[in-house]
Amino acid sequence: MHGERMWHTFRLFTILSAVKRTQYYKDKKIFHSMGENCLIMDRIVPLYARLISLGNNVQIASNVHFNTHDITHVMLNNRESSLPRGGG
Repeated sequence: MHGERMWHTFRLFTILSAVKRTQYYKDKKIFHSMGENCLIMDRIVPLYARLISLGNNVQIASNVHFNTHDITHVMLNNRESSLPRGGG
């Protein structure tokens, strides 16, 4: 999967038109789903792109990052150690 993502990113850098890049994203089914009338300016395929669904009329600018996972579990697992000690 990692190699495939890198290949798509390399290929997107060779496509100059944002309209053609968007069509490449759609043709290769890089995202889980894409609606109609989308435009993607960015050339870097996001990590875990198959978890992302785009609706209709979505425009994504360059340098937009998708967080398909977070670190909430780290915050919740460490919350007890950050609480003040001493009951009050």
